[in-house]
Amino acid sequence: MTPFAQQIEKAITALVSEPDFSDFAHEDAFILVWDNTGERLVWASTAAIPLREALTGGHDGRPVLPVTDAIRIKALAEGDAPRHGMKIEHLRLFPIPDAALLACLCRLISLPQIGTLLVVAIAGPAEQAEMPDDLKPNTPARTPPASFAERLRRGETTRFLWQANAQAQITNLSPNFAQTVGPQSAAIIGKTWPDVLTALPQASTQPILGYFERRETWSGETLFWPVDGAAEEVGIDFAGQAIYDGARKFIGYRGFGLIRGSSLRPRELPEAFDNAPIPAPEAPEPVTGLSTGNDLSESERLAFSEIALTLGDRISEEPAPEPSNASHPEAPAQSPTSRDTDCATNPLNALPVGVLVHREETILFANRPLLETIGFANLDQLAQFDVLDLFRDSPALTGDAADDPFLLTTATGDKLSVDVSISSVIWQNAPASLMLIRPAVKPAKVENIADSGRVHELEAILSTISDAVVMLDDAGCILSLNAPAKALFGYEEFEVAGAALTALLTPESHGAALEHLGSWRMSASARDKGCEVVGETRQGDTIALFMEIGTVISGGIRKFCVVLRDVTSFKRAEAELQSAKKAAEASSAQKSDLLAKISHEIRTPLNAIIGFAEMMIEERMGPIGNERYKSYLKDMHASGSHVMSLVNDLLDLAKIESGHVDMDFTKVQLNDLVTACVGMMNEQAARERIIMRTSFAETLPPVVADERSVRQIVLNLLSNAIKFTDAGGQVIVSTAMTEAHGVVIRVRDTGIGMNEDDIIAALEPFRQLATARQRGGTGLGLPLTKALIEANHGSFGIFSTRNEGTLVEVVFPPHRLAVE
Repeated sequence: MTPFAQQIEKAITALVSEPDFSDFAHEDAFILVWDNTGERLVWASTAAIPLREALTGGHDGRPVLPVTDAIRIKALAEGDAPRHGMKIEHLRLFPIPDAALLACLCRLISLPQIGTLLVVAIAGPAEQAEMPDDLKPNTPARTPPASFAERLRRGETTRFLWQANAQAQITNLSPNFAQTVGPQSAAIIGKTWPDVLTALPQASTQPILGYFERRETWSGETLFWPVDGAAEEVGIDFAGQAIYDGARKFIGYRGFGLIRGSSLRPRELPEAFDNAPIPAPEAPEPVTGLSTGNDLSESERLAFSEIALTLGDRISEEPAPEPSNASHPEAPAQSPTSRDTDCATNPLNALPVGVLVHREETILFANRPLLETIGFANLDQLAQFDVLDLFRDSPALTGDAADDPFLLTTATGDKLSVDVSISSVIWQNAPASLMLIRPAVKPAKVENIADSGRVHELEAILSTISDAVVMLDDAGCILSLNAPAKALFGYEEFEVAGAALTALLTPESHGAALEHLGSWRMSASARDKGCEVVGETRQGDTIALFMEIGTVISGGIRKFCVVLRDVTSFKRAEAELQSAKKAAEASSAQKSDLLAKISHEIRTPLNAIIGFAEMMIEERMGPIGNERYKSYLKDMHASGSHVMSLVNDLLDLAKIESGHVDMDFTKVQLNDLVTACVGMMNEQAARERIIMRTSFAETLPPVVADERSVRQIVLNLLSNAIKFTDAGGQVIVSTAMTEAHGVVIRVRDTGIGMNEDDIIAALEPFRQLATARQRGGTGLGLPLTKALIEANHGSFGIFSTRNEGTLVEVVFPPHRLAVE
């Protein structure tokens, strides 16, 4: 026993010594321990080990539970359970619709170096005060079941899964493999495939060895396998698929197989696995399922098989009564017997389905759900009839179609359509048959051709959409996958049917998915709200997914449709955008720092140069003897002013791009502002012999903008229009309302104009057109103007034709208009 288990057992021993848990101070107590997340079963008492195995089903300690139970246990583990005393919870545990509620005592315990754990002690069905004696697994030695060969002769087909590592060593094998051919013949875990195939010296083994050497995917290879205790062998069809990790490194094989009972034949080879050095894997004793209706899900099969095998030989040893020859069941009134007491207290009553045990035609046992369904008060009443009486009118007994239904006759003579699954068990120390009987869930046959075509059409649509669609039952277990879901996760439908939705997700996403599914079921306000989860493929890769849920009602049964959309590309694009944004922000910050240094280092000496040049031009300290010096001083002053203007424009542009420009938004009357700007530029226009004309809308509403920057915008546009218009040309300034009820300022000139490439170049900083070489400027006029317009939430448009002039529009949208 590991130190971990020893520490938990010591804590449980201390716990059951308390008054609240004193009823569990015996070796037959059912106690389960969860980790602090409520997602993993870490320990079980000796009596509860079969229950733990049935719940986890080999899922690495992660039980398959109903959604509501999973959410509740998670909450208990995270603090809802007390650390002193106990809290009673009613849980179903089995992920099966209508499973019986169990009364559970819950407590949190803390262990050094382990942390907090959740203890769940199962007292029994919720309606009973204490656990029935039959729940205590004091299992005596079992009588060997019917031989494996006898069950194979029935012709059934058994499906199983297997797995091997990169060295071709078999690491996992479904328990039903040993249940079908026997534990000795199934003792191959730990062996390599070459060793197994060498022990089967058949010609058909050679291709399989080649597949392993070449790491190829293969299927349809048949091997004849020995059967325990028989001079016979059975044909098994094997298939395998090479698997790789996220880095495309080969990590082994996964595969499945079909054991075909119809291929049983006399053994042609010696015992292949006699004296096997590796022991057979621990597994439940064989229960061969003869499926005569809809098959059970994997979780149901594991649970029912384990319970049936564990409890089957603990039922009353009284002989069964002689069957009656009544033509149909009638319910005579009889007093309860000791056999009825066994029926009432048997733990098979906790199952949500009917259980009937019979030997040949004699009924030996029926659980309470079955008796209630068919209207019998006790087992003695039912045992007066034989099995054929109960199913005498069933088309399945006489029909040839595989989907013909079973009809169960009730005490009143009514007929119920049911699904039946049959298993072989040892009952009262002799072989018997166990029937699991459930209400039929097969969809009604579609008689209308149009309706049938519609169903096929909808199925085709579901398979062609790009999103993965997973259908769940009301307990949250997987029913089906569409084609994109199979391709996305790498699983076939039968491999995950019956498992919880969390089997397709990473452990980190289990909580979010279960919480979303649970809240969606309980509250309509959660509808249409998805959540982000991370999926896990069969190869171990992770996928970013967005999960949405909907309800489907079919035949009065509620199901859930889970749509999983692969958002990996969106997440990658989002991450790239975030990275680009951070890089742009870092670049902008560096540029701002550089411009701040330029402002500090250049503007101070420039102001001195400009100031001294002005003093010398005005001869404040005395006359300058040479006129040529005056000309040089004027050039120095003009150059200094130009550099200062360039620095100011750079700083303004940088502030606008970084969002640090100070804007004072007020109501601005554009007609008044534009009129003032035109007056300021009239002198320059007259000097260049250019005519300026204006046209203003009479009822122009004010706009919400920064008045200082809008004035700079208009002055820049007027300055450019005058600069690039030859003498005799015109500049026309106008304001108007747009068709979209916005406000526009238009500046049109009859100047040199531009083509499309020229416009692109003019909007880039420091780019000047070839036609502008003799006209001066910094090359920042239009870029700065455009940035100022956008900072005022306006839009900028420029339209021009070479040698015909240019039109510039500044548009303020309707939401920027001031309400009077």
